[in-house]
Amino acid sequence: MTIDISKETFKTLMNIIQPKASVIADNDRDLLTKSATSLNRWTKYCNNLCNYFNQSPVI
Repeated sequence: MTIDISKETFKTLMNIIQPKASVIADNDRDLLTKSATSLNRWTKYCNNLCNYFNQSPVI
């Protein structure tokens, strides 16, 4: 016995079942779960990453 489910129905069911988590760790490795603090941490992380690649190499 097989069940014929369209791809769209399958995607919808999978999205309902799987909750999305927005968690990131700060510099002290504490998990940040609130939206505002998580967003601020992502901003700092991306800025640090960009600054790392913009630094001139040390010879």
